Amino acid sequence: MKILKISSYGLVALGLVACVTNPITGRSSIQIANNSEIATAAASEYRTTLAKAKVITGTADANRVKNVGAKIKNAAYAYYKSIGRESALNGYNWEYNLIQDPQLNA
Repeated sequence: MKILKISSYGLVALGLVACVTNPITGRSSIQIANNSEIATAAASEYRTTLAKAKVITGTADANRVKNVGAKIKNAAYAYYKSIGRESALNGYNWEYNLIQDPQLNA
């Protein structure tokens, strides 16, 4: 019984420590990995994808991707600044590429 009680306290403590709130949606969730681990894994996958794919440059579509990406970046910075968390975006490496792929993207 004592082990169950201690385990319960441990789970509650873990939930409190690992619980994060998304600043965009306001939703709370348990975060299994920290942001730097996620960013490192995402950057690695991104580089692998770019290495395997044909990157399209200099076309109207490629320019549109870059323009939309820049607008998303500016909107994110404006929003984070409005909630006093602009430092949360420090270190983001914003990059926008159009790749040729027969798979539909929704």
